[in-house]
Amino acid sequence: MALIVSEIWLRVLTRGSNLMKRGDYASAERMFRAALLVMHAIPTAKAREGRALALYHLSLLRGKQNRDAEARKLREQAAAYQASGAGWMQNGLFHYLMAGDPFL
Repeated sequence: MALIVSEIWLRVLTRGSNLMKRGDYASAERMFRAALLVMHAIPTAKAREGRALALYHLSLLRGKQNRDAEARKLREQAAAYQASGAGWMQNGLFHYLMAGDPFL
């Protein structure tokens, strides 16, 4: 079950990222929020990782919308999930992503 939910989450998050790159911010936000909801179906460390990444993507979206205060708050929420022991995110990749992606 968790694997299927994780696959759905990944597809939804990827779709949101692609929509954001195309400038469809309203649809991207719906996808990122859906990704957060999907992760609530998995009460594990993987869910924390998924929530952190979805929040991170929402923060990127807010940055593109020049809503810097909201972007910062979302990054702080993502970091809180990361600090709560979210597996692979304890490495440098998460911190690199949190610094912002200059290519998005």
